[in-house]
Amino acid sequence: MNDTSKIHFAYIIGILLAVDILVLTIKWGAIQELVNYLTFALTLTSLVLSLLAIVYAFFSNATHSRQAGMLERASKEIGDASGMLIHSTAELEKKVGNVPSLLQEMGSKVEATRVMVESYSNKFAEGAPPEKMPQDRAKMIERLAQYTSNLGFVALAVAHTSFHSKKSFTLKDIASKVSHKDLAFDIDYAYGWLIAFDCLGFLSISIKESIWTVTEFDSSLWDALKGRPDRLAAKNNPSVERIKKSLILVAQFFA
Repeated sequence: MNDTSKIHFAYIIGILLAVDILVLTIKWGAIQELVNYLTFALTLTSLVLSLLAIVYAFFSNATHSRQAGMLERASKEIGDASGMLIHSTAELEKKVGNVPSLLQEMGSKVEATRVMVESYSNKFAEGAPPEKMPQDRAKMIERLAQYTSNLGFVALAVAHTSFHSKKSFTLKDIASKVSHKDLAFDIDYAYGWLIAFDCLGFLSISIKESIWTVTEFDSSLWDALKGRPDRLAAKNNPSVERIKKSLILVAQFFA
């Protein structure tokens, strides 16, 4: 049934088209200028389409130029960003490459300090002659001033300033006020450093409920230490600015 209806539908459409063609042929056959009319209409249509094509090409070219300019700017920005990334990577590699040497240098300083302290302790335990003790102490002060780390120097500066200002402090308060982006005040490191110097007899500290009070400070030790920023500056060491900034913050804390 479905196949028959499709066949009938095709017959009907075919017959209607044939009738339309026949009617148009009979009606327009008598028009002598029909060919000229059609040619004119087609020519006019071609002109209109050509004009539209020209207008479309103009706008399309303008859009393409804008997109090409945007793409060029984006490529330039990507190139600049890539250059900055390459430079940053090179700087990072350089700094990372310096880490082993810095660690080795720190290790050698720690070892030298350990040997020096051990030597002094052994001499003291063995009962060295009294007249030689001042000379040994002066030598120890000289070596401590030479091998003291930047943070250790700042911790001793805190103790020295506290002693002369007669003001107590807590390491937590010092860390919050003295730390800055270039040199952080490590509480555990400063604690161990100051206790070690207390045990060596260079200073005396009283600690009560986390409040530190410096009751004694060997002036000869500070005389040897206070020139550290100038010595670093003479060697063009970049850490001198960090130390000077820390000393300013220490002075402001105890002012």
